[in-house]
Amino acid sequence: MAALALMLLWVAVYWLWPSQGGFSASPTSAIRFDATPPLETTPSSSAAPVADRQVSAQATGTAAEASAAVAASQPPAVQPPRFTERVVQAGQTMQSLAEEVYGDAALWEAIAKAN
Repeated sequence: MAALALMLLWVAVYWLWPSQGGFSASPTSAIRFDATPPLETTPSSSAAPVADRQVSAQATGTAAEASAAVAASQPPAVQPPRFTERVVQAGQTMQSLAEEVYGDAALWEAIAKAN
């Protein structure tokens, strides 16, 4: 009976206690518009991307030649993963495979994730 009374008291205090500025029913009450416009910035020449600097340094040819030179100097964005296939023998465990492949039996989770 005492537990029920404490629970009712807690519910009453929880719902009747004034809020400290938490959740607001009005979705626009937290939105404030500033009267000052945003600052306008101009990019400096040192902030230019490396690819742009390489093109400007090689600007002696046509635009197609310059873009081909930049594309050739950059590595591919995504490199495909290398896979190795192993046939598990009787008696081998994830730990023994990790010891063979990675040199550490504690890396057995990497073997498990690869499967």
